[in-house]
Amino acid sequence: MRFRTAVALLMLAAAPFALAACGDDDDEEPPGLEHAVHVHLDEWSLEAEPLTIAGPTTANIGGHNHGQYPHQLTVVETDLDPAALPISKARVDLSTVGEPIVEFDVPAADGDEGTQVAAAVLEPGRYVLYCAIPGHYQQGMYGTLEVTAGP
Repeated sequence: MRFRTAVALLMLAAAPFALAACGDDDDEEPPGLEHAVHVHLDEWSLEAEPLTIAGPTTANIGGHNHGQYPHQLTVVETDLDPAALPISKARVDLSTVGEPIVEFDVPAADGDEGTQVAAAVLEPGRYVLYCAIPGHYQQGMYGTLEVTAGP
């Protein structure tokens, strides 16, 4: 009986900390997932917010998958039209576009597991963000991010 009483008291003592950890704001990011650029991925769209940030900067780029299929968020610096990147074998041709600044897998949506974050050093310029899984770019999974010279 003493054991049960001790466990109950421990649970009551821990309750305020557990509730505080949950937060009361539905828009809060889970700890460790703060980011400067939030990229929404779905079938078959990709949208970054904000569309412009000041740089140069080290930005945390968060990819949040709202869909049922996994995606691969890729960021390249280019002045090419984001809707007309060169394609080779169902993928964006990196030999023409340039090496990715960052790329990471974003698993299918399942609570917080559908969100991944990576840091990238971004100089002022224009960046294209797209899903690198073969065929996804062609389905419209691309967007832009502008990094402007700023304080």
